[in-house]
Amino acid sequence: MELKTKIGIGLAAIFSFIVLMIGIQVLYSPPAPQTTPAKNVSQLNETFNKSDFIYGPQAWKPYLTKTLPIVEGNDPNGNDSFYVMFVDLYATPFGIDTLSNYTGGIKVDYNFTGLTGLAAFNVYGFAMHSNALGNIPGIYLTNRVSDPATPGDSGYYVHGDSTLTGSTPSTKSLGMDLDHITVANSAGPAFNVYNNSTYAITFIQAGGGLNALHITTDAGSNKREDFGQVTYTNNQSGTFYVSDTGGAGISDVVLMVAVNGTIPNSFALHLDSSMVNRSVFE
Repeated sequence: MELKTKIGIGLAAIFSFIVLMIGIQVLYSPPAPQTTPAKNVSQLNETFNKSDFIYGPQAWKPYLTKTLPIVEGNDPNGNDSFYVMFVDLYATPFGIDTLSNYTGGIKVDYNFTGLTGLAAFNVYGFAMHSNALGNIPGIYLTNRVSDPATPGDSGYYVHGDSTLTGSTPSTKSLGMDLDHITVANSAGPAFNVYNNSTYAITFIQAGGGLNALHITTDAGSNKREDFGQVTYTNNQSGTFYVSDTGGAGISDVVLMVAVNGTIPNSFALHLDSSMVNRSVFE
């Protein structure tokens, strides 16, 4: 084959490759990077109803073992009958990963209508990857509620109006470790990593995952150093915060809402979450 012919074939091949690559670039548009939510801007603004309580009744909250009560100091194997929903706050205190939100915590505003019994708020931390789990995504943090006398215990409890009447919601049993929980948010979870709109409970050792995530009511504190407290209130509307005192990054926080007693059909819980300004760290 003559040299000119070889050169011509080579140039044609190079030209075809260039055309092919241009065509691929035209067909493939990389997704836009996820934006970081602005601080003090609402991440969640939604109202939840009786039908959103899909788990229970039970006295314990999900963990590696059935040792954590929904109400601090109570027996997790006792007679407490709480109905449960999970709500994605679409926010994270001192977070990493995709959201890259380094904040002073999460502010949660709540407003109950038609609450008859006791409402309990607990929090769970989801991570895309962690020191304990490597690259396995899952929920591996929660607030500790074992004993009122134990430093670091935290929780937020709201007393309802016992004169109201209602009925029990239609629910199913909730599993413990390695179970998948469904969030009540109309938009689904922030991280649909399992492609089934759930988060997996992935605690790996007894006593682990209980030292970093807390509920606090101190609006002026440095949330990075606030280990929270246990709060009981009669206020049907109020505010609490979620703090992270650990070193691991959390990608997202899920709120566990539990209510005991009967629930009127008119029941409503409005939740609004926002990122707390991180100026205390700068």
